[in-house]
Amino acid sequence: MEFSGISVMFSYFDSSIGPVTYISKPMVDEYIQRRINSLMDIDTQNSMFEHSFQKLNSFNYMFSLESPTYRGGSVLCMLSICLEKHPKIPQKVYDLLEKYGKIFQNMSNLDLLLTQGHLQHVDFETIKRNFNTKIGNLYNEIKEIPEIIDEIPVIIIPGFFKCLYEKENKSTKSWISREDELNLFKEPLNKIIEFKYESAYDFWKKINKSLIVKESNEIKRLLLGSFLLLKLRRFDSAYKLAESAYKLSEKSTLPYLTIDAILLLNECASHLGMIMIFETALVDFDASCGLSNFILNSYERFNHLLKNGFELIEDCDDSKPDIKLRQTLLLMSLAKMKILKYKSDIQIINLEEAIEILIGSYEILKDYPFITNLIQNRVTLSLAYEILHDYEKTFAYLEDAFNLTSKVSKNIQYYYTTWILQRQGWNYLHSGYIRETMQKFQHSIFEIQKIIKKKDRELLLAKTQIRLCYVLSFQEGDMNKILDYFKSSEEILKIYNEGVELSRLYYVMGDIFKGKGRISEALNYYEKCEEKAREINNEESIGISLTRKAKISAQKLDLDQSLELYKKALLYFEKINHPQFLGITLGEIGSVYQALGDKEKALKFYKLGLTSFRNEGNELESYWILYKLVSILLDMNYSEAIFYSKKLIELRRKTNSEIVIQASKLVEALILSYNSSSRKRLKSIFLLEQIAEEKIIQHHLSHAVLIHLCEFLLNDMLTAYDNQNVVELAKYLTQLASISQEFHSSYELVYINLLRSKIAIIQSRIEDANKLINQVLSLVQKFDLIDFNKKVNEEISIIQNYNSDIEILNLKSQNLKERLEAVNFVEDMRNFIRLFNI
Repeated sequence: MEFSGISVMFSYFDSSIGPVTYISKPMVDEYIQRRINSLMDIDTQNSMFEHSFQKLNSFNYMFSLESPTYRGGSVLCMLSICLEKHPKIPQKVYDLLEKYGKIFQNMSNLDLLLTQGHLQHVDFETIKRNFNTKIGNLYNEIKEIPEIIDEIPVIIIPGFFKCLYEKENKSTKSWISREDELNLFKEPLNKIIEFKYESAYDFWKKINKSLIVKESNEIKRLLLGSFLLLKLRRFDSAYKLAESAYKLSEKSTLPYLTIDAILLLNECASHLGMIMIFETALVDFDASCGLSNFILNSYERFNHLLKNGFELIEDCDDSKPDIKLRQTLLLMSLAKMKILKYKSDIQIINLEEAIEILIGSYEILKDYPFITNLIQNRVTLSLAYEILHDYEKTFAYLEDAFNLTSKVSKNIQYYYTTWILQRQGWNYLHSGYIRETMQKFQHSIFEIQKIIKKKDRELLLAKTQIRLCYVLSFQEGDMNKILDYFKSSEEILKIYNEGVELSRLYYVMGDIFKGKGRISEALNYYEKCEEKAREINNEESIGISLTRKAKISAQKLDLDQSLELYKKALLYFEKINHPQFLGITLGEIGSVYQALGDKEKALKFYKLGLTSFRNEGNELESYWILYKLVSILLDMNYSEAIFYSKKLIELRRKTNSEIVIQASKLVEALILSYNSSSRKRLKSIFLLEQIAEEKIIQHHLSHAVLIHLCEFLLNDMLTAYDNQNVVELAKYLTQLASISQEFHSSYELVYINLLRSKIAIIQSRIEDANKLINQVLSLVQKFDLIDFNKKVNEEISIIQNYNSDIEILNLKSQNLKERLEAVNFVEDMRNFIRLFNI
């Protein structure tokens, strides 16, 4: 049983078996109980005394209770408070120990409860309840002492930690070793010790720079300010001060200060990265886009910083605890970089190695009282396993992180618990557990209400409600709740003039309405997003809104309009140098050109997209473009198609990702289909059918497989005009209709149902054909697909005319070829394959 950090124990000396534990809150393991109980054998003159063992301190109050029913006339008792070793135990611990020790010493009938005296008419249940309540009160009061439940104030600066708590240390390697330095930083340091970070920052701003003579003191001043801003959650400002400290430290001969600056820079970046990963998880931009522009534009800098940190560590004495901690934190930063999808120039690490580093570093970090580092370690591990789709371990590490939050101060605890609960909810959503998702988000709202600062509380509530809108969109009939959350969030964000969040809210609402098939309302929200983004000059949101509208234009088959919008979005993503958005948008432009039949331009943009993903170091996301390159090159340059298929196989081996494995099977099937051997062509179709029956992680891959099966069957049918091919085509079109319906691709669903109605006519299933036509008309009306009316009316006219001819002229005797030609099926089917395989 792992020690939770705080425990209250009550022991007594049993005349038959010796010292025993009567109660511990929370329960501790038998070893700790034995060690504490053995203290009752100590001959001490003081009623209060301390004892240390392993990583624990115990504070003990020993006393005797008079007991006429007990041998010797008294019972020896001991109240103990057990804490993890802490460099500075606050006086309140001793005060509480003495206060409650005396309460128990004077508690009537406690001796009877302990010795189970056989006196009648004694209400043991009431005595026990009273005793347990007092033990619980003591435990709760200890938990409220900020110096106990908070981490030591310095998260990541070991030398700074020494200057705060080891005042007798005058080593030259300590942060503050001179009297003038103590005077310079005295006021903010005192406030930090009291956990009053706002006051500490106010005093820091008043530090008289004219008194700073030594360059090292100016570096310390900057790092101290950065640390305080980090605690106040002003990460951008904290980063800027740490950057200034780093630049100055490079000129000094103090490697410790340089390493501390590097650690602070990475800590700021990690906070930003974790936040942005969650907040942009809603940006379902056909891929998970998790990093802020700030980080993406700075990753080269972090590579350089980490390399520099490792070089400096090599010159230090790694037997010293401070150096060991710095080295561990640098390794953790390297692991975080990989997991947060940074591009790393240090090529010795992959995701599995990052996990290994994090697991190893946790064991080292447990020796230090830096709780937030332990929390970040667990959270980062959960993200790693989330990438690997290992949700069991993802949940386990998030649960570890949540349990650790009880040990940090209230001023940051609720930020952590909120983030972790929502991350748990997000993973439940990915696993298909909507009810559990809702429970976690509702729990997070309960935690948010505890945040003291009104602005922080309300803004976090607004962001959470945006996420709840997205979660609720997966349930039918919840649009009223979604709109309630939307209005509440919109109101809060307008009050605090949060333009960036407002633009995000609008495109999330656009996505929700698009997901419900309500295209005109979706477009309205995308327009609002673009309008707000232009007002605040937020180029990322402008680009996102343009891509959303481009996607809708492509679905409407207005490909020229789609192309124009994607190219406009591309300009904005180029301005902010966002490789992932660039990669996705370039790939989408390639798909539109392919649908237009311009293979040369499609090829050009696919290759540009692939380069963008590789420049970002995010090869995993490139699998779809590799598939598209193979599919288009098979007709143009077979050897080049084989080259890219091998690249996909390499990616499969490197990542072992299920989605990449599926994509590589699809590519294998395409290559087999281009072989003249009938056996290999049959194997190709068999492989595609096999993939279609497997569990597909992403619906667009399942969609592509079915499109290719339709294409193969169409080609075979034009060779042999076998009625069985029509039956198979009908089956795959029905499966495609299910995907379109599930993902509310209303335009595609209309097109598919028109094709299915033509097949029904070809097979003389007149009633089925009429039902499908009615479904088409209903869809056009329901989703207000006015711009699709002309196409629908033309196709329905062809079907109905042929239907009449069958009834009047008895055309059932026509052969399959004539029937296909009569309803223009082949041309429509080819257009469908070209237009919707994007």
